[in-house]
Amino acid sequence: MLAVEAPAALIASSALAAASLATQTEFNVERDVGLDGPISLYFITIAESGERKSAVDRLFFKAAREFEIAQELEAE
Repeated sequence: MLAVEAPAALIASSALAAASLATQTEFNVERDVGLDGPISLYFITIAESGERKSAVDRLFFKAAREFEIAQELEAE
């Protein structure tokens, strides 16, 4: 298991973003009667260099990246 030390808020936002990406094609949210859309979340992470933004994202988005690569190879 790989561990990365990073601020809790950074870890939580990356985890939520990855969960949103993984589920947005499966579920919709109804914001008002007749107004629905995917359960997408949008994040902007502002942190100093070296606070492990990329390392945390690599961990949470690993499965999504692997899926994208597999889809690209299949399309070829």
